[in-house]
Parts: sequence; C-alpha cells; structure tokens
Amino acid sequence: MKQIKEAMVNRVKLIHPQDTILDAAKVMKEFDIGMMPVVEGERVVGAITDRDVCVRGTAEGKDPTQQRVGDIMTSEVLSCYEDQSIDEVAQVMKEDKVRRVIVIDRDNKLTGIVSIGDLAGHTQVETSGEVLRQVTMPGE
Repeated sequence: MKQIKEAMVNRVKLIHPQDTILDAAKVMKEFDIGMMPVVEGERVVGAITDRDVCVRGTAEGKDPTQQRVGDIMTSEVLSCYEDQSIDEVAQVMKEDKVRRVIVIDRDNKLTGIVSIGDLAGHTQVETSGEVLRQVTMPGE
C-alpha cells in the first residue's frame, strides 16, 4: 500500500502570519501555486489560498500592502501524516471536499502538501476522479 509521502510535493513555499497579502500573492504568482501553509516557527497555524486573497482580501477592499496574511488565512486546515495510505487520504479529501491537504510527520512538522492532481499518478483513475467529482460538487 502506497503512503502519501510518495505522492506529496515536499518543496513547499511557506508564508508567515505577519507577511502581507501582497507578499503572499507575489509568491503564488512567481511559483504558480494556489496555496501556502502559514507557519510560526515550525508550527503550521493555517493556510492561505489564492481564493482567500481574492475573497477575504481584495473583494472586502483590504489594502494588500497593509493587510496581514494572518487576518485572512484559513486557520483550520486539513492535514494528514506522511505515513498514511494514499487511499485513506483520498477518502478524507473526498469526504471533506478539499483539494489540498498539508502533510506532516509524527512530530507534527510540515513535510509537504498533496493535491488532487498529485493523487492522479498514484491511485487508480477511478479513485482520483471520484475525489475530484466530490470536491467540485455544489454543497448539499
């Protein structure tokens, strides 16, 4: 059984709560990413997505040069352990309708991120397709 660490991306760009929304947007643009873990020291305290920047930042009229990541980040993020099975994590993503999961080790240190796209090459086509279908379904 494959573990999630075989599918995850382990080179992760990080941001801090005191950084500005503009800082986050620039990193996302430069590295063509849609989500970054927000960390204080070695501890993950949340995540910020491109959607957070648009909806919680720009659409609410917040000044991206002044507003802090910590003010618009998502505090409760889904995580999994790097030694969990890919199928188990895929099931959680499907049930919770999330596109990305932060991966941590058993000491709760960040080791990577896994997305629906990362699953595609490591699970059966039906599994990754079902996760995608559930995540993109309108709320019930």
